[in-house]
Amino acid sequence: MVIRNDRAAEYLYGLNGVLDCKGKLGYCIARNNRLLVTELQEYLRARDEAVIKHGEGATINPSMPGWDAFVAEMAELDAKEREYDFDRISWEEASEQLTARQLLAIEWMLEE
Repeated sequence: MVIRNDRAAEYLYGLNGVLDCKGKLGYCIARNNRLLVTELQEYLRARDEAVIKHGEGATINPSMPGWDAFVAEMAELDAKEREYDFDRISWEEASEQLTARQLLAIEWMLEE
C-alpha cells in the first residue's frame, strides 16, 4: 500500500486505541505499529519541531496565527509517499474483539 506521510501518521495515531488487543489481531496491530513508528521517526520529529516553532507549546490548530506557516513548512514532508507492507486481518476476526469505533481506526488493516 502506498501512502503519504501524513496519512501514515494518522494510521499510527489510530492504533493507540487498540494496542491492548491480544491474539492474532494484537500481533497484527503490534507489527504495524512498530513498522509505522520506525518509518515515520524522522517525519514525526520534523512535525513536532514545526508544531513547537509555529504553535503554542506543543499545540497547533487552524485557529492559531502560526497555522499557515506550519502547513507550508510541512507540505513537502506531508506529501512524501512510501510503500508499506502492512499485516492484514479479516474483518470477521477483528469485529469479534473490537467496537465500531476501534474498527474504524484500523479499517486500513482489514481484509474484505
